[in-house]
Amino acid sequence: MKCLNNSAEDSLDFLNNTELNEKQTELLLALLEHEIQHHGQLIRYFYGNELIFPKSWNERYTV
Repeated sequence: MKCLNNSAEDSLDFLNNTELNEKQTELLLALLEHEIQHHGQLIRYFYGNELIFPKSWNERYTV
C-alpha cells in the first residue's frame, strides 16, 4: 500500500505541476482507459466466479 500511495502521490504531483501537450494528454487518457479496462476485467472475473467483492470495493464502487 505504501508503494501504491507513493506512486499516486508522484503521479498527482507530476500532473499538477506539468503542462501537457496534446500528444501527452492523448497518451495519458489512453493509459487511463487501459487501466479502467483492467478494472472491468477484475469485476467480470469476480462475478463470473461468484467471488465476494472486498468490502472496500463495495464502499467505493457499485458492485
